[in-house]
Amino acid sequence: MSPVRGRVLWLVGLLTVWGTVSAFAQLPVDPYFEFLNGRRLEKAGELGAALQAFERAAVAAPEAAGIRAEIARFQLDQNKPREAVASARAALALDDSNVGAHRVLGLLLGGSEERMQEAVGHLERVLETPAGGTDVALQSTLGRLYLFTGAVPKAIDLLGRLLEDQPYLLPARVTLAQAMAAAGRHDDAIAVLEPAARADPRLTASLALIYEGAGRLRDAADAYGRAAAASPNNRQAQLRHASALLVVPGASPLKQALNVLARLLVLDSKDAGALYLQSQAYRQTGDMFAAERSARAILATEPDSVAGAYALSLVLGQSRRFKDVVDYLEPFVASAAARGQSATDLLTYLSVAYQALGRHNEAIDALKRAKSAARDGTPALDARLVQAHVGAKRYAEAVSLAEAAQKRYPDELQFIYLQARALFQGGKSSQALSLLETVVGSHPDDLESYLTLAELYGESGRLDDGLRLLDRAAQQFPDNVAVPFRRGFILAEANRDADAEEAFRGVLNRQPNNGPALNYLGYMLADRGSRLDEAIELITRALSSDKDNPSYLDSLGWAFFKRGDLTEAEKHLTRAADALPLNSVVQDHYGDLLAKAGRYRDAVDAWIKALNGDSDEIDSSVVEQKIRDTRGKIR
Repeated sequence: MSPVRGRVLWLVGLLTVWGTVSAFAQLPVDPYFEFLNGRRLEKAGELGAALQAFERAAVAAPEAAGIRAEIARFQLDQNKPREAVASARAALALDDSNVGAHRVLGLLLGGSEERMQEAVGHLERVLETPAGGTDVALQSTLGRLYLFTGAVPKAIDLLGRLLEDQPYLLPARVTLAQAMAAAGRHDDAIAVLEPAARADPRLTASLALIYEGAGRLRDAADAYGRAAAASPNNRQAQLRHASALLVVPGASPLKQALNVLARLLVLDSKDAGALYLQSQAYRQTGDMFAAERSARAILATEPDSVAGAYALSLVLGQSRRFKDVVDYLEPFVASAAARGQSATDLLTYLSVAYQALGRHNEAIDALKRAKSAARDGTPALDARLVQAHVGAKRYAEAVSLAEAAQKRYPDELQFIYLQARALFQGGKSSQALSLLETVVGSHPDDLESYLTLAELYGESGRLDDGLRLLDRAAQQFPDNVAVPFRRGFILAEANRDADAEEAFRGVLNRQPNNGPALNYLGYMLADRGSRLDEAIELITRALSSDKDNPSYLDSLGWAFFKRGDLTEAEKHLTRAADALPLNSVVQDHYGDLLAKAGRYRDAVDAWIKALNGDSDEIDSSVVEQKIRDTRGKIR
């Protein structure tokens, strides 16, 4: 064959092949073939080619919702959430009942707080189908979303059924326990999670949270301890353990917390989180020097630390150094604001310091600044602002603020109590009592409404009405010692000492270390000068768990004064008077001690403070007479 003829035959063959290819190119794409080819390529790991196949199928069958749902599923698996959502929505635009598209949207939108409710709707559509009934991941996710969106009964029902078939599904077990705890079923929640946590230490932190909600603080601390032991190098686990120990009553947990924190600080002496907790722990032990040292160690490393400033302020406040609190915090919060730092907690505590110093208008101003820093405010801030106005005896403003807050937070009954207290203090007792009577009638399950109304009945001279109301409360809340304590309080205020003593002893029979009951009973005995040794023993027990409480110190000093032990009396009354400069009763007691010790000029100064104080529970004419009598003895 000649070269020319060979080249001609080659060209003819090439043209024939090209024609065949062109003919195939003009044939319609088979969407089913491309769909199956996409799945084959995906399994083979050729992901780019797989997506191209799925897209060709979608172009070839524009009305096929299932293909777009499959693309959404593929994009979800490839961690392309934005594209997956768009594809799933496109599928539902074609067929609102497409299960695959609902599943993708439910799983993806559930990660967004704003879209959780929409996610629930999509997953519920899938759950109604046979596929949804066997989809473990979907049911687990839906249960979690039910919990987060407040549909707690649905979460408990769905996850309970799921765990019957899948008992080892730990995330679902944790969510079920959380849902039960949210429903107030703490014992059931603990029963669900406890066995699993024993087998898997990773669950102990979740169990600890449920223990905390149930008030089982010791168990919570132990659980956090097991979690920390399982992760000895996990700083956060150690801090959680120490933090939990700080709320467990007793000296031993405090010692444990300090040991945990000491180990962390060996690793990093500038660990601000550990230093903060260490300062809190030392405060609880009463070691103010060590507490202040830890707080200042934070500030030495981080001078702008809000946490450090707060820790230091708490130490100063507990030491009753409120002027130091003001002098430190005012410039700090100003510089924090300039830096754009949130100083809401600091401003709130600044207001506490101002109130302790009797500087009520400045206390109110600090709280207004705190509200401004918090932007929309909080119920707690609004409540403090109302209380500050009551403390400043600006009762009409307090009433207006409480009314406004009640409208903003209609479920917060505390604002009704505050409004009633402000009305009562402002001389509108009948209006205050009527307001509280309405609350008791409409909220028979709210203990505080009974207690507040009973107290105001007592203060308005309607003691029998108050006692009858507390009888009703005792029937409805038989296990709550606040009821007999309030009975003792209003009986003592009415000078029915024997009945008051019986009520306080009832509290102590149930809670032998109840500090307020120990103190009140001890003070009552001391004030009437009877059984002084017992009074001292009772108040000393109260101080054993709250050794810097100035009210308890005043009670103990007064008991020693009544017994004639002026040395011990001065030790305690001096501390109480320094801590409570505006408490008229405390200053009056201190003045009596000083006069008895022959320190007449100092006694007069103390009585003048009593007259200029809160004026609660003192007879001003009696104090004025003591001043006149004692001034004649000053040389």
